[in-house]
Amino acid sequence: MNIIPQTEQQLDPMNISYAVHIWRDGDPISSTEPTTDQAEARDMHRALTTRFPDSVLVVKGADGVWSPVSDELLDRLARQRAAVALATLVRTSPAEINWSLNSFAPGELSGHAFKRETVAEFAALLMVECTERTDGGCTTVRASSTFAGVPVSVYCIVREAEQVRETASAGA
Repeated sequence: MNIIPQTEQQLDPMNISYAVHIWRDGDPISSTEPTTDQAEARDMHRALTTRFPDSVLVVKGADGVWSPVSDELLDRLARQRAAVALATLVRTSPAEINWSLNSFAPGELSGHAFKRETVAEFAALLMVECTERTDGGCTTVRASSTFAGVPVSVYCIVREAEQVRETASAGA
């Protein structure tokens, strides 16, 4: 397991806790409950800094000490955790899914398939339902959830002509 060094401690992306230390006028007043969900911790930090601008997002490393963490380090931790989850998904999910690390949201995985059946198979693996959204002549079939603490989404786009073929072959 790769350990990401932070100033004076070691951080294991697969075994880390996040919290927000709430400060007012330079004095600590409280702390949020620890969480292992980085997105939740970031959301709490954003919400709390509107009322308490001195609040700090912190992580607990292998040494058990809570330390402030930068957005850059959070992104690195999220990408490494996503890469570990991706390695497992590549082995366990349908082979027809093309996977990528989401470049717009560090720590999220995106997958593309060419058939709705592949998305349905992935949804069954995660024990979630597929959603469908029709826009014009296309339907987007999507399955989204978390896997090993990492947000994951797989989709396919079915064009109107393909939908007519699917319906005709189902009726035959």
